[in-house]
Amino acid sequence: MSKKKKGRSGIVLITVLTVFIATMAYFLYQEQLKPLSANSKEEIIVTIPANATVERIGQILEEKGIIRSAAVFYYYVRFNSDDYLKAGEYALGPYMNVPEIVQELQNGKPILHTFTIPEGFTIKQITQLLVNRDLVDEDRFHHALAFSPLPYDYIEETGDIYRLEGFLFPATYRVARNITEEELVRMLVQRFNQEVTTEVRQRADDLGMTIKEVVTLASIIEREAVIHEERPIISAVFHNRLHRNQRLEACSTIQYLLDEPRERLYLQDLEIQSPYNTYRNNGLPPGPIASPGRLSLDAALYPADVDYLYFVAKGQGYHHFSRTFEEHNRAVARYVN
Repeated sequence: MSKKKKGRSGIVLITVLTVFIATMAYFLYQEQLKPLSANSKEEIIVTIPANATVERIGQILEEKGIIRSAAVFYYYVRFNSDDYLKAGEYALGPYMNVPEIVQELQNGKPILHTFTIPEGFTIKQITQLLVNRDLVDEDRFHHALAFSPLPYDYIEETGDIYRLEGFLFPATYRVARNITEEELVRMLVQRFNQEVTTEVRQRADDLGMTIKEVVTLASIIEREAVIHEERPIISAVFHNRLHRNQRLEACSTIQYLLDEPRERLYLQDLEIQSPYNTYRNNGLPPGPIASPGRLSLDAALYPADVDYLYFVAKGQGYHHFSRTFEEHNRAVARYVN
């Protein structure tokens, strides 16, 4: 055989081998893109950190047993996707192929966690609730409460976390775990602001009150009332006292000053030196003592048309209302053991 024929045969053989290797590599690559376990129904919670590289994301997915190869994942993303993979917490599984996983991370629709702020919760209680749910870092959340710029005329720029007491609206929320503390604060206050309608502002104006004063009174009503129907009556008691320049003497404002609420207050508690002590100071306290719900806000704005000045708990959430101090004393003797 001539050298020329041998040379051609060698080239053909190399070409065939190259095609064969490329074909095998392609099929191996395609195999690596397939689900790790197509029949599996297991969902695995995966957290993709902010600013994670594609290499790191691939490693996380491989370590979690969701994909076959971090390297193949990397090359697939690099050659098939122009979008960034978004941080967050996702429910993925070995039943998904690599293109499906990439699509999920590109869409950026992470798991949403539901939490509820009950009516009457304070800043301290809300913070603890969110920390316990692992949704916030306490220090960062406090910093966001104190310093987040908020475009609402009733929010003061004091640098104090309690500037937002009463303005984190009690409701049910759904958030991704990677939400920032500032984003969460903005969400809670924005939800409150939805309640501050033109009608609310006009009614507050008619009462000669600011929005903050309305919320402050509503927060006291929230902490004093148990039965819905009594809220406007309790509101009337406080409005009547304010109009007479009579101290509110609301036990809830004393409870706010205690490290832990108590079922019964002592006389020395009523002597606590604080502008929030409505047994020692006239008028409303400097700000809200809790987050009032819609019903308490309505009660603060629309008190019942009654002339009561006193009330005392009589059991099962109900109160006895009195017009005079003498009548009130008789009620106290009857209902307070």
